[in-house]
Amino acid sequence: MLPAIVPAKDLERANGILGSIETVGNEMAGPAVGAILIALFLPAPFLAIALALLCAAILAASLPGAFTPARRKTSGAGWRSEVMECASGATTYGLILAFGAVGGVCGGVLVAPLLKVVSKGNAARWMGATTAPVFLLFAVAPGPVTVAAAMFVFSLSGVIWDAVSVSYRQRVVPDEIRGRVNSVYRLFAWGTMPLGLLASGAVVNIASISLDRSVALVVPFLVAAFGILALSVITWRPIGRGFQ
Repeated sequence: MLPAIVPAKDLERANGILGSIETVGNEMAGPAVGAILIALFLPAPFLAIALALLCAAILAASLPGAFTPARRKTSGAGWRSEVMECASGATTYGLILAFGAVGGVCGGVLVAPLLKVVSKGNAARWMGATTAPVFLLFAVAPGPVTVAAAMFVFSLSGVIWDAVSVSYRQRVVPDEIRGRVNSVYRLFAWGTMPLGLLASGAVVNIASISLDRSVALVVPFLVAAFGILALSVITWRPIGRGFQ
């Protein structure tokens, strides 16, 4: 629906706002409000979700415009050819996401054997540092195969990092404060994502002043790559000492 109500030149901005709102709602406000509601009245979160979906349906119905695609002339080959045409357009994007999912599964399987070969500190170090070249690949990828490979490595390293860091917290944090420690961790881990989206939009807008729009859109990936590299250098020794 978004391309039907937003000019093509403003799609990045609109999707950025949409992503920020979705992240805040799903990862920050949603869990907190859900916890409060379930403490007050067990069915309350489900009633709230039903009401929210009803409101969303009403708002979507109130949007002006025609949201059905215009019929176009076909070759007359039948519905099978039309289905294959649609499938071929979605295959590349779907395979990229699938490679990311496979990477996550492989990370979950490999974490235990990996920790028999390297220390927890080194595993955490290298998984964090791996993200820098991954973002660089996103920026300079010549095609979907490279992007899919980057997604595989990104998901694999992320799952291994999560397994090491979460296990560390579960091991060293006392039972009585583990929930609070985890909530603070999630606040910083997930709560900074909307800020990252806003920063990405700002970087694109600034870069667009002197660069072509297509070039400016990859600048946030370069900024992320060098930022992660700098952060890895700064935290290299503390992480190695901490995850023992």
